[in-house]
Amino acid sequence: MPVSSITQRDGHSVVFAVEGDRAKAKTVTPQQTYGDLRLVEGLGSGIKVVKEPPAEMKDNAKITVVTTKQ
Repeated sequence: MPVSSITQRDGHSVVFAVEGDRAKAKTVTPQQTYGDLRLVEGLGSGIKVVKEPPAEMKDNAKITVVTTKQ
């Protein structure tokens, strides 16, 4: 998981999982860091997350998913 995806909300480490057009706050337990990636406990594999959530983002926030071709 990108380190930039992990943020603090109410004293907990969370990431915002993309669920349709909403960002759902998911509590995680950060583990080891590898460069700009960090292992976390608390999420299943294949979850899409908000890469750099803004400080004002709240649970269930409406989002627009933008995809880029690589």
